[in-house]
Amino acid sequence: MKSKGIIGKEVVGSGGWTIGEVRDIVFDETNWRIGSLEVKLDRSVAEEYQMKKLLTRATLTIDVASVRAVGDHIMLSVTKPELGHMVSFRKP
Repeated sequence: MKSKGIIGKEVVGSGGWTIGEVRDIVFDETNWRIGSLEVKLDRSVAEEYQMKKLLTRATLTIDVASVRAVGDHIMLSVTKPELGHMVSFRKP
């Protein structure tokens, strides 16, 4: 699959809830592999985790180790509490 086939795909967490969509791919030059996905958070997710920004959409970088499957959607093995931990770890 080419990178343009991944960008824009909906990202779904464990349990089927929508997290957002892939905005970009972060390449790990050391290993020559995709290291993470930059995910533009769904508005409701951004609001739930108090990440809503005034003029731009909130994003979160998710390690590809959390990807369970890629098809019509990108399915993560991440639960809501785990995503909350990722968000709280990211905040300054």
